Amino acid sequence: DDDTAFAMTRYGQERNIFVLPVVSPAVPVGLARLRATITAAHETDEISHALDVIVEAGKSLGVLR
Repeated sequence: DDDTAFAMTRYGQERNIFVLPVVSPAVPVGLARLRATITAAHETDEISHALDVIVEAGKSLGVLR
C-alpha cells in the first residue's frame, strides 16, 4: 500500500539508498511500488547493497518473509 511504500522509501534513505515511492493515483490503489534508477556508473557491490537494504526494509515492514 501507499504507506508501506513511503516507509520503505524512508528506510532506504536512512541507509543512503535513494528510491522513490510510486503511489496512487499513479498506480492503482494497493499496487504501490518503489522506483530505483541504476546507471552504468553504479558498481555491482553498490547494486547488491541497495538490494540488501530493500530486502531488509521489506522484511522489517512485513512485505517479505
